[in-house]
Amino acid sequence: MRNNTPIYREGIVKIELRDAVSGKLDFVTQAHNFSSNQTNEYGSWLQRNALKSGLSALGVSDTDYAPHSAANAIVLTNSTLAEDATNEWYMPGNTIGYGLKSTYAGTDIWRATVATLQLEANSGSVKWVFDWPSHAAVGTIGSVGWVDSVQQTLSDTSPIFRVSMTRMQDYASNGNWARFARADSALAFGSSGNTVVSVLNGIYAQTTTFNTNAQFTAIRGLAWDNTNDFLWVIGDNSSARRIAAYNSAGVLQTGPFAVTTRNYIALAYDGNDLWTITQDSGSSHTAWKINTTDGSDVSNFTFVTNPTAVVSGLAWEPTKNLLWMRYSGATGIQAWDTNGNKKSVEISTSVFTPSVANYSTNLNSGYDLDMISAHEVALPQATNYVYRCRLDGMGTRALLPSPVAKSNTQTLRLIYQINYS
Repeated sequence: MRNNTPIYREGIVKIELRDAVSGKLDFVTQAHNFSSNQTNEYGSWLQRNALKSGLSALGVSDTDYAPHSAANAIVLTNSTLAEDATNEWYMPGNTIGYGLKSTYAGTDIWRATVATLQLEANSGSVKWVFDWPSHAAVGTIGSVGWVDSVQQTLSDTSPIFRVSMTRMQDYASNGNWARFARADSALAFGSSGNTVVSVLNGIYAQTTTFNTNAQFTAIRGLAWDNTNDFLWVIGDNSSARRIAAYNSAGVLQTGPFAVTTRNYIALAYDGNDLWTITQDSGSSHTAWKINTTDGSDVSNFTFVTNPTAVVSGLAWEPTKNLLWMRYSGATGIQAWDTNGNKKSVEISTSVFTPSVANYSTNLNSGYDLDMISAHEVALPQATNYVYRCRLDGMGTRALLPSPVAKSNTQTLRLIYQINYS
């Protein structure tokens, strides 16, 4: 049986802006969505689940796990990113507004009310209608989509997409890599924080080691420089702080450069410069951009982790130019742009679907991370494992024909209809 039709055959998104006082229609636009990888995967699982019904009663082992449902919350974001249905797994952009499948009335500046009298459902289609009052969803909307879930926290009033994560593969490694850098599919580096760097192959098994004790007394972060094929190291030389670069054989290439004496955490390379983190107080942190020619400060921005936590890992994702940060002591991997704008997506690392093993693992340890692609991360863990995990949780996305600017004198209605036939 061959059927490549997505579970969402045609999603039509209609946005209406009206004057909040007169009710006059100011603007209307319409767009079509694409069905995400996550949605199509979920649809395939529903078919398999029905087909395999009864197998377990006959003693057949079932190792199939349900993917995340990704149609629990509607979101408006500022993303004008070109659609890429083949590679998109999570919703891009920053939150402008959101709505849940439940009744609501209040003063929240983000949240919509479900227009219950306008909802429809039959065998051929489902229609959801959401209304934002004048004080909510103020901003410029570029994309509309369904996501796994949305969360607002006490430490940050801006809502975040609580994106799911699927563990795709486990690699038994040789150590607990508190510092970690991935060069490519065949080369990576790990350090437990002392002066020894382990050189790892494509399955994160140690092939050799080299020692940086001539330059450092402790390593605080590793980052691969794919421009020069350098491994950058940031760390301590007694009370001083330094950065230096080595080749994959451990031969010093440049530095060490003295840097300002701060308690740096982790390291990332953005194609030109280095990024590192300091914890200022509690959940307040600063991201520092460092020049690779002399170790001087280029720029910085301050931020607060969400929820209260300490950054333990840092990685650069070049497709969207984002800094991904891994927290210890809380559930989260968070993305920020280099101007200090927090991106709406946050990934829970304590609850995720294990697609290769029948158990869950808490990944909230003080360990590093690195990006495999725009939607996959490598997560070293204290159990001598490196996990390859996929960030997912987007159901659909519709890119609007042109951005829609909503003011605080307008109301907004979103009509989202999915047609199945």
